[in-house]
Amino acid sequence: MKRYLFWIGVCAATALITAAGEETVPKELPLRLEVDLVDGSRVIGTPGITTVPVQTPYAKMDVPLAKIKALTIGDDHETVTLDLRNGDKLTGVISLAPIKLDALFGPASISIEHIKKLRIILGGKGAGSMWSVRNDFSTTSNPNGPWSYGWTPDGNPAAFTRYPSMVQKPGLDGWQDARDAQCIFINNSDETIYGARPGEVSIHPGPNKEHSVVRWEAPRSCTIIVKGTFGAGDEGVMDVRVRHNATQLFLASDTSKDEPFLFELNVQQDDTVDFDVGCARGGSAWCGTTPIDAEIVVK
Repeated sequence: MKRYLFWIGVCAATALITAAGEETVPKELPLRLEVDLVDGSRVIGTPGITTVPVQTPYAKMDVPLAKIKALTIGDDHETVTLDLRNGDKLTGVISLAPIKLDALFGPASISIEHIKKLRIILGGKGAGSMWSVRNDFSTTSNPNGPWSYGWTPDGNPAAFTRYPSMVQKPGLDGWQDARDAQCIFINNSDETIYGARPGEVSIHPGPNKEHSVVRWEAPRSCTIIVKGTFGAGDEGVMDVRVRHNATQLFLASDTSKDEPFLFELNVQQDDTVDFDVGCARGGSAWCGTTPIDAEIVVK
């Protein structure tokens, strides 16, 4: 019976990896590895590995980098969680030699005990390039590649201002305006905080009609798919929006529930896509924490 259950597990895990690969990944696209270190710094470069060996409760497998969006390493430097490109997750134990990268400053070799998280980015200028609010979130850089974290007065996108201050609180790291309550943060704890689950990036508006905004700026002209969800978060009632430049694409007013969205857009270089949270009309910013999970994929 145990042998039967074991092989069921092996087949299930293998099917999971195969399903992840069903999303077409052009073989000619180079991979880029973004390595977040435990000291808060980041190294970016072309990896010297093509697979990641993971021991799950069911089987040992070598997962191709091209099928992984992100890899988070536990405090024991062995336990890992793999976010696959099809939305599935794998949890297991990793055994990696130092990772070699061809970085901008030259070759680098990074031991696993110094690594907090890996993000695998599909490079090139064709289909497959992808950005994720959650997986790309930085607590050390603003702007962060095409991403910026900031606020607008009364939702005016032309007056977008980046948050100047990095803030760290128990379990929470992110960005905040020094004067007011508006902020954007990631829950780095193992518990739900202010309605944000572990690993979620959340947006909180200010008390005086300040909208809090995660902004993506197009690095080139292309067609993109924008998909994601504003989460229910804390108990406050908020207005949530998605904008392309000054054009509003999505609005959910007076909401305190999950609000999914999906768009296809033609963007020009330097166009912006804003994920915006503001107080509901006549409402308060109190308990306004709103998770955002969004991806932008080049079609």
